[in-house]
Amino acid sequence: MTEDTPTPKTDGGTDSVANDDVALDPWGSSTIADYRKLFEQFGIEEFDAADVPNPHYLMRRGAIFGHREYGRVVEAMANDEPFAALSGFMPTGDPHIGHKMVFDELIWHQQQGGEVYGLIADLEAHSARGMSWDEIDEHARSYLLSFIALGFDVEDGELYRQSDNRVLQDLAFEIGSTTNFSEFEAIYGFGGETNVSHMQSVVTQLADILYPQLDEPMPTVIPVGPDQDPHVRFARDAAARMRFFKVTEAFASFAADEQERELFSHIYDTLVERGDADELRCEDGAALLREFEDRGEQLADDETQQSLLKKLDNAGKEPIRPRVRFLDRNASASA
Repeated sequence: MTEDTPTPKTDGGTDSVANDDVALDPWGSSTIADYRKLFEQFGIEEFDAADVPNPHYLMRRGAIFGHREYGRVVEAMANDEPFAALSGFMPTGDPHIGHKMVFDELIWHQQQGGEVYGLIADLEAHSARGMSWDEIDEHARSYLLSFIALGFDVEDGELYRQSDNRVLQDLAFEIGSTTNFSEFEAIYGFGGETNVSHMQSVVTQLADILYPQLDEPMPTVIPVGPDQDPHVRFARDAAARMRFFKVTEAFASFAADEQERELFSHIYDTLVERGDADELRCEDGAALLREFEDRGEQLADDETQQSLLKKLDNAGKEPIRPRVRFLDRNASASA
């Protein structure tokens, strides 16, 4: 979730003048002239406080103006199911009104029954901002005391420093094994002059975002400003690669992406209507897909149709049957 527009309106819009490009820099000081560009370029959805029971005051006032699938958190609230909220604070100065907005939002989610995490991003402060450890210690104390004074329940939530959390660091190490420098270059503009610790602090932030999932998978909201959105998108990609535990629908043993599975499902349903499902083979699916193509029926984009056709041809006489495919290469034994 993102917040803090320069000229917030209750409908989530702004009075800013549009410009051609939107650049999101987590460590810069640039401003965003047109927040609508965020929705178009980065897939951020407009936030509507009417969708939330007992909405937070920042939601009602339009300060919280965008989100990514926050509806899953709302659904968990309504059904008394587990959900979480997490945000971090880089101790580079004294707490200010912007921090209070995030403090208030985390506390509200805790009051709604969520598992709430507050963290001190000391590794980022040291590597990206050059803060000394003495300065970090002084500011971190102010942040935590302010958070608690405003109503955070330390008995019902978790506070940690990145540098002290070994579990977090282990998770960051695993995430780092799935990322490469070209991604840091493309997402953040890192180059040959970027120090390794700065890159490590980014991986640690990705681990922060995914940290609540270690005990129990649950929908999680990360209240941040729009400049932090690159971290959120990068964390989603990293989570998909980690595949600690993932369950997908399948019709054969080979792996298929979401578009291929949708096409395969349509092919399977059509074949079942035509005959005995127990006798269906992948070669039958390939033949049907070619039949659709010969009739000029476009069931999916060309790339998806051709990739699925190739997989069906290679599978040959393998039976087609609906199944659940478990991707648990990195899962623990208990999972």
